[in-house]
Order: sequence, then structure tokens, then C-alpha cells
Amino acid sequence: MSPMQQLRAAPQFRPGVSRAAAHTPAFDTLSARRPETATHRARMILQSAPRCQCCSTPASHVISIIGSTFFLDDEPGLLARAFPAGERGEALEQLIAACIVLLGRARTTPWS
Repeated sequence: MSPMQQLRAAPQFRPGVSRAAAHTPAFDTLSARRPETATHRARMILQSAPRCQCCSTPASHVISIIGSTFFLDDEPGLLARAFPAGERGEALEQLIAACIVLLGRARTTPWS
């Protein structure tokens, strides 16, 4: 499934995302306290983000650089460091946060 198909298939509110997830760095980057608000803002960011010449969608561009596995506790600012200096900034951090909110999963260990 392509990144855009994954985003389109993502429900507005994922039952697996608890209210405690609202205190994640991605939610903070999107200035959201509730999962519903973060999901809405993430979709808006992805829809309005400029397209690059190398990838079909903004989410594809993020995935091409940092991979397709996003965890809900990932730090958008730290992940942005993987991009060339000319691409870094608040807009990129919001784009990464949008991908985390829509595609992220809880981090698990073999012991959990």
C-alpha cells in the first residue's frame, strides 16, 4: 500500500491511540492536545504541503529519507536532522509530525 493509500485509509480517530498520546512530541509540534485535533491538523498539513520534484507526495518524500516506520514518541525535530540543511525548518517538522500522527504506532519491546 502506498503512503497516500495508507493516509486515506487512516480513520479520523484511531482507537489504539490513547488520550495519553496527546503529550507526544508530534502532538506538541502540531499544537494539539487531542488525537482528533492532531489527526485533522496532520491531514491539513499533508494536503497543503508543497510537492517536490523527486517524490509523488510530501509523505513519500519524508518516507524516502527517514523510512516508513514512525513511532508515536518520535521527535519531529530530531528526525528533521536527517534532511539536507536547506529543507529543515518548522514546516518540515510539522510535516514529519503529521506523518507520525497518521502513520505512527506505539513503540514496543519484546518484554511488553
